[in-house]
Amino acid sequence: MASIRDSKKLLKQTVNHLVDEAYNVQIEMPNLKDKSDALIDRILDFHDASLAHLNDATSKKDLRGFSEEIEQQGYDLFQDIMNLHV
Repeated sequence: MASIRDSKKLLKQTVNHLVDEAYNVQIEMPNLKDKSDALIDRILDFHDASLAHLNDATSKKDLRGFSEEIEQQGYDLFQDIMNLHV
């Protein structure tokens, strides 16, 4: 079970990676700028909601399964970014 600090680090790394990938799509394919901007907004909404959940946690018990949730949602968002290329 991870601490709140470790969970925040994981969230930050995941969000940074996703935003970087979305910006790479904008650079490689300028015609997809609107779609990648929408995905960046979804990524930032995911970050805000996850951070609010972490800040509301009072114990490690509240964080049970949170790391897996971050990884799964991050994977889903990454798949959406990759689907822009198709």
